[in-house]
Amino acid sequence: TITTGGTGAINAGAAGTVIVTPTTNNATVTVGTFVPFSNITAGTVQVGNKTTFVGDITVGAGLTTSANLNFYSANSGTGAFSNNGAIDAGAKTVTVDVGGNIANNASGSVKAGSVSLTSNAGSIGSGLAFVTTTGDLSAKVTTGAGNIDLSNTGAVNFTASSNSGSVTLVDTSNITLSGNVAGPAGVTLTTGTGANGTLAV
Repeated sequence: TITTGGTGAINAGAAGTVIVTPTTNNATVTVGTFVPFSNITAGTVQVGNKTTFVGDITVGAGLTTSANLNFYSANSGTGAFSNNGAIDAGAKTVTVDVGGNIANNASGSVKAGSVSLTSNAGSIGSGLAFVTTTGDLSAKVTTGAGNIDLSNTGAVNFTASSNSGSVTLVDTSNITLSGNVAGPAGVTLTTGTGANGTLAV
């Protein structure tokens, strides 16, 4: 569990990376109140890794950071990412790349300059649309029949690929395709209305 309680700080430099990975590769990493992020100086903060860590990652509360955020688990496992808080990374990038499902509860959202979501063999927006506020959104399910279900606020550049499932994006504004959108089981793209109701293909 990553949470408050200490009095120190971590300084990896403005361009450095802080990596947090448990020694038990199938453990669940729970990110708590995330007040410690105010005591971390880094260009990127990474939770998990894409080589050996196969556990789940849960964000249990909201966090605000000035660093890029990476949440990783290896494709060889079924480690899931669950967001139960409001993540605010400002103009930075939030990347989720895990083996299993990517999901949020009713309180979960991600605000960032760019959001990249990759599930190797799960689904994105499992049971509830994955909520973002970003101008650059990409999503991919690499294998299996998992669906992609997204809800975004603001004009967005969008690309997505589901191996054999569907792709759904409901946006409050204009949608510009920055690449292909592939969903063999169906594609649904919903824009805002009026001047915010443009789909550029």
